[in-house]
Amino acid sequence: MNSNAANKSKEDVKCLSSLRDMDLKAQDDLRDVTHLQVGRLKLNIEPCDLVALTRRVVRRLQITTKKHRLQVHTRLHYLIVLVDALRMEQVLINLLKNVIKYSPDGGRIDLEITEGHESVQVRVAVLLIKDYGIGMPDEQPYQVFGCASRAENALTFKGSSPGFYVSRSLIEQQAGYIWFDAVEQQGTTLYITLPAYA
Repeated sequence: MNSNAANKSKEDVKCLSSLRDMDLKAQDDLRDVTHLQVGRLKLNIEPCDLVALTRRVVRRLQITTKKHRLQVHTRLHYLIVLVDALRMEQVLINLLKNVIKYSPDGGRIDLEITEGHESVQVRVAVLLIKDYGIGMPDEQPYQVFGCASRAENALTFKGSSPGFYVSRSLIEQQAGYIWFDAVEQQGTTLYITLPAYA
């Protein structure tokens, strides 16, 4: 085995180990729901590079699927946001795992990072996640981030999605917003905004 292959193998093992750690944290989603509902979940808000964090999560998840191609698109070398870095990793992993699950035929999953403004003085980071999977019925997009809801056409897949509720709540607790557009059988586009570090 040459050095490049050995390094890649070590990186894959490291990523898988990290994903196992995150899976254990994901099992705490229901506990997080309870803490979020009673306002007891504490966050460690500090400056964090959203570009680096997103690329790191994408690398970890890409090795779990051969059918999907996750790609990060951005012109930015870095974009500093004010978030709890560990919780934002949890959010992205939750969201991307659901995107992968509900795109059973594989294909592209595009992530785009840009900078925008809520007002003249307020800068925000914008993270877009676009899949080309099953989408959802027109009447359902606003229900998905409820505590225990899933789209009707996702009911053929096993498992529930408390991670959606946790993700929305965590983003909102970090002064961010999450929403999406979806067309049944044509895919879903998730939008996340987070406060940029001045």
